[in-house]
Amino acid sequence: MTTTSDRDTSANYDVNKFANSFNSQDESNVQLISVTPKPEQSFITKRNGAAHSEFGSPDEKNKFISLNSAPVQLDPGLDSLHRSAQFTNDEKHSLDHPPPDRYRMVFFIFLIHGIGILMPWNMFITAKKYFEDYKLDTPTSKDATYRSEFMFYLGIVSQVSCALISCVNTFFQFGGRASTRRIAIAIFMMVIIFIFTVILAMIDTSSIPLIFFGLTMASASLLNCCGGVYQNLTFGLAAILPMKYTNAIVLGTNLSGVFTSVINLLSIAGAPNPRTSAVYYFIVAIVVLLVAFDCYFLLPLTKYYQYYLKSVHGSQPVDEKKMACGDYLRAFVDSCKTYWVVIKKPGPKRVWIPIVLRALVLIPVYLLCNYQPIGVVRRFPVYIPSDIVFILAGIIMAFTSGYYSSLSMMYGPKEVEPSMMGRAGMMMAFFLVLGITSGVNLSLVLQRLVTTKLV
Repeated sequence: MTTTSDRDTSANYDVNKFANSFNSQDESNVQLISVTPKPEQSFITKRNGAAHSEFGSPDEKNKFISLNSAPVQLDPGLDSLHRSAQFTNDEKHSLDHPPPDRYRMVFFIFLIHGIGILMPWNMFITAKKYFEDYKLDTPTSKDATYRSEFMFYLGIVSQVSCALISCVNTFFQFGGRASTRRIAIAIFMMVIIFIFTVILAMIDTSSIPLIFFGLTMASASLLNCCGGVYQNLTFGLAAILPMKYTNAIVLGTNLSGVFTSVINLLSIAGAPNPRTSAVYYFIVAIVVLLVAFDCYFLLPLTKYYQYYLKSVHGSQPVDEKKMACGDYLRAFVDSCKTYWVVIKKPGPKRVWIPIVLRALVLIPVYLLCNYQPIGVVRRFPVYIPSDIVFILAGIIMAFTSGYYSSLSMMYGPKEVEPSMMGRAGMMMAFFLVLGITSGVNLSLVLQRLVTTKLV
């Protein structure tokens, strides 16, 4: 026969046992559980004429969380806002199934990054008339070489700077993943340089055209250095995601040119004064970069990106603040060895064939068409006088360039191990920039080959 004291002792033992196990748990695994005595240990008391157990009625017990329930967790995912309870239950079923990219938030984030990456380059080349026919059209610089060949100098300075800094940024990544902190610094620096460009547009520089030219070239160089870092690391971030997110960046870079051209036309139509339209024009670039800056901080808050980031098992980025000179050298050597391993695995092995064929066919077509800029003469006669052929060749070149660059950028990172995807994405971005730089310089060489200045 069990006495009341025995029941009290047994109940106290259970409570003490629970308390000890509770104290031994890690804080991250804390759960709220109900403490109920065993059926044979319960006794009935009279309260207001009704029978109640010592620990309350069954309805009161249900207000607590059962022992088998999951612990309460905070959900920092931005894409978890305003979701239904059904989505919360579905999300728990397995870690093998990634959460959906709700509202295509991650896709649009990378699309905006793609627009921001080429914004500096597109802004400067689209404002050709502003630089040549307004800022540099002065009595002292009207016939100067730096005015007549402004785009030549701009192309060299911009693309070479972008390629060099992209190379440095690619081969000085330690730990196998992109140092995302550099993205924020690059975007912030681009905003500062555009603010300086707006100030130059508001100042009368007619008496100092050469100084204005030098400052413009310096601004273009710094902008494209930051753009090279920005582009390189963004492709590295997207490499761990499905291929369509890399394509979102490429799509954004293509839309950047269209967007910039439209903004240029609207600024000219809205403000006939060249100085005012230039101010509005460059302010739009600042706004776009600020939106991209916000997107940089939004990306890690999405559960979709968090899932793929955790699924990449590999070495983590090294804290460069704690590295000595010898550490940098050893890390650089190790990094080069890893890059060679990645290079030995490129994407579709035959994708280079159509790329080479289009260059061998279309470039000679351009040279034989009716190409003759103002102020120069051709070295040999025109063999294809039809402008339609020139336009069709341009359309084919643009279409195939967008298609094959997207194909290469999407497939490249997927040919390596998950831990190397970020590094492969940065390498693909570097070689893309290197190819563009080589193409720009080759076009200048071909221009000199076909034409010569009037005497």
